[in-house]
Amino acid sequence: MNKLRLIIVEDEAASRELLRTYLTTFSQIEIIGAFANSHEALKEVAQKSPDAVFIDIEMPDLDGLSFAARLRVLSPDIIIVFITGHTKYAADAYRLEAVDYIVKPVTRESLERTISKMEKYLSIYSQKNSSDNFDKIIVKNGSETNFINTDDIFFVEKLLRKSIFHTVDGRVETTESLNHVQNRLNKAFFRCHKSYIINLTKIKKISPIADRLYKVEFYNYPHYVTMGRQSFEEVCSIIAR
Repeated sequence: MNKLRLIIVEDEAASRELLRTYLTTFSQIEIIGAFANSHEALKEVAQKSPDAVFIDIEMPDLDGLSFAARLRVLSPDIIIVFITGHTKYAADAYRLEAVDYIVKPVTRESLERTISKMEKYLSIYSQKNSSDNFDKIIVKNGSETNFINTDDIFFVEKLLRKSIFHTVDGRVETTESLNHVQNRLNKAFFRCHKSYIINLTKIKKISPIADRLYKVEFYNYPHYVTMGRQSFEEVCSIIAR
């Protein structure tokens, strides 16, 4: 299993560093950020799409529960682990689909149990969403859950803060990042541009439209995407194999 990329959101410096110290002892964990400020942490999530976040509930600027609610919109499938000095928030935490709820003081043993839960969650989730085993991908849009046949996807497009699935049945939007979408698609899909993931089985024609710029057209779909020379060569190489 790849390393779990996570961020820490904890306003108390000593608690934040203790948590970081414990987590770095686990080989399956990669800490990509630690923040005392919830708003800064949200920016990091938008930019780097971590797999998980450890959140202190009692934060001065934006409390952990409110922060997690925003996370669910920004990154619906992110793993959330709450850390707090009290048990009174447990019900609210699990309503936000937290994988675990750790009551301080945090110990390495409690983190070991939490990481085990995270790995089990990822294992179940990957089996549920793997296009190598299933022909559908689950796409959440607010309270709506869409089940899309991967063979029905022409391409996925990044537009502002959304990812848009272009399918035979029309467009499906989600707040999930394009990076996260890419990780859940099978080998038939190729990231040809920072804003596009294309289904290689749906390509009808690729044409040059400018110096080192190409247009990708699809069977029975009026919209197209663009890509550079390097991506064009990679696509040709993949299809030739």
